Amino acid sequence: MKDFKKEEVATAFGTFVREARERKGLVQADVAEKLGVSRSYYTMIEAGQREIYFTLALKICSVLDLNINDLMKRL
Repeated sequence: MKDFKKEEVATAFGTFVREARERKGLVQADVAEKLGVSRSYYTMIEAGQREIYFTLALKICSVLDLNINDLMKRL
C-alpha cells in the first residue's frame, strides 16, 4: 500500500484543481463562490496549504467537472 503524506496530497490536489480551473477559464473567486467558501480559503486549497474534507473535495470536483479517480492516478 502506498504511503500518502498529508502535505504531498494537499499539494497534488491543489495543483490538480488549479490546472482544471485555469482550463475552464475561471478565476478563484468564481470557484469559491460556487463552493460557498471565501476566495482566500479557496486560494489556500490551490496552494496546498489547507487539508480539506472529502465532501469538499467531491464538491470541488463537481464544480470543475473533474473525476476524483484522475487525482488518485497522480498520487
